[in-house]
Amino acid sequence: MRRKTFILITAIVFSLGAMACLARIFNSWTWSMGYMEAPLWLNYFTFLFSAFMAFSGFNILRKK
Repeated sequence: MRRKTFILITAIVFSLGAMACLARIFNSWTWSMGYMEAPLWLNYFTFLFSAFMAFSGFNILRKK
């Protein structure tokens, strides 16, 4: 797999993750694994991280 293809796929995956975080934030969906539930405030940090990674990936592709 070429480097450019890998970066594109990774940026798309992070974009989808950021959109899923936004959907959870706006709809107040719960997310639980077994008996533990992830707090909603954790999604704000997850969204920021995913959006930054997606932006960085697309920015790298744009510069080359």
